[in-house]
Amino acid sequence: MPSRALLAALVAIGALLAAIIQITPDKRTEVLPTPNISQKEAVGTAGYSARFHAPADEVWSKVVDFPSYHKWSSSLKVDFQGYPLKVGSVGTLVTTKPGKAPEENRVEIIIIDHQARILAWRAILPVSASLLLVERVQQVAELSDPPGWCEYRSWDSWKGPLGYLMQWTVKKVIKEGIRTWGDQELTKYINSVVA
Repeated sequence: MPSRALLAALVAIGALLAAIIQITPDKRTEVLPTPNISQKEAVGTAGYSARFHAPADEVWSKVVDFPSYHKWSSSLKVDFQGYPLKVGSVGTLVTTKPGKAPEENRVEIIIIDHQARILAWRAILPVSASLLLVERVQQVAELSDPPGWCEYRSWDSWKGPLGYLMQWTVKKVIKEGIRTWGDQELTKYINSVVA
């Protein structure tokens, strides 16, 4: 039977880990839900938004035109086997960072709604979704004020025990990658084609 000192040490370590886990998730007001991750369940969110002086439908058509990404984006390539995209379509998301080898991630479309201008996919991971679920939402919304403008929004949210590991190790990298791509590539491209 373990000694009292060992049991006390294990309880202290458990309490410390529980405290870390409780303070590590993003604030509920900073977490965005996705189709299968509620605001309450999400451990974290990384996202980006930009406003464009352009019709929402025109911006949407550029955002979902994955075959043309290679023409204007040096950091992101999205390749699906079949078009038009539909729920259940599986593809590969390839991200390239300067000085690093390209990173490939498989994704599956879980929502594509051209009228609502919303697209969502889930990462296909080598672990159970009960351990880690990562989903991305992209949306283009028409703005009424000022008229003639729209807003592009994109965010990743994650949940599950391994979501805490993402928070500690890669959230900052994900956030910087989304923002860099949006600011330096998407915004430049949209402004050049809708001007």
